[in-house]
Amino acid sequence: MRSGHPTVRSITLGLLVIAFTAGAFAADDKASADSILKQVDKVTKGAKGLTAQVTLIDVEAGEEKTNESGTAFVSMDGKLRFELSGDDPQTILCTPSDLYVHTPSKMVYEQFKLQQHPERLEQYALLGFAPSGSALKKEFLVTLIEESSLEGSKVALLELTPTRDDLRAAVSKIQLWIDQSTYLPIQQRMFHGSADTHLTVRYSDVSRDDKLDQAKFKPDWPKGTKKIKP
Repeated sequence: MRSGHPTVRSITLGLLVIAFTAGAFAADDKASADSILKQVDKVTKGAKGLTAQVTLIDVEAGEEKTNESGTAFVSMDGKLRFELSGDDPQTILCTPSDLYVHTPSKMVYEQFKLQQHPERLEQYALLGFAPSGSALKKEFLVTLIEESSLEGSKVALLELTPTRDDLRAAVSKIQLWIDQSTYLPIQQRMFHGSADTHLTVRYSDVSRDDKLDQAKFKPDWPKGTKKIKP
């Protein structure tokens, strides 16, 4: 997210994939994955917005480049806003067509056309919230990897593999950890390219917000803010 804007982020799968052979997923596992997606649909059905505390961890070539935290605002019509705090705060705004990175301290912002920059993995951070299970299955092969625990919560780990060539060129796979007590995501990991580079988004304190101000999802920056080239 900082200078250089790494465009390829994924992480090693380690023993997770090794532990499961290609034929290890029986029909019961597929049904379980389907039932989890149906529960996610029920939780988010009719919601206008969600808010959450987030941590974004950017690892490149096995080295952690950034570890930033802040607040995420999710509009169920496909928009996402990260307000990252720290020594040099940033706002990352994702719309269906564009991604903006605003750095207040420098009074600048960058704009990325997602058709031209499909490798910007921030756009895929919405997959745990907005699309319905049926929508996900149109674009991804959804597999239940395992049920385990994460951050003290019982979770289902789903793996999303793109079915379209153009989508697969942008993101090779996505891992999604679903809290089985709330059926909301608590972590996403997005892959593209080498296996030791990744973008991970961790969510906590996720809450429904039907009064979420939609103005948050407009690229409206303070007066005097200049646009710079990525």
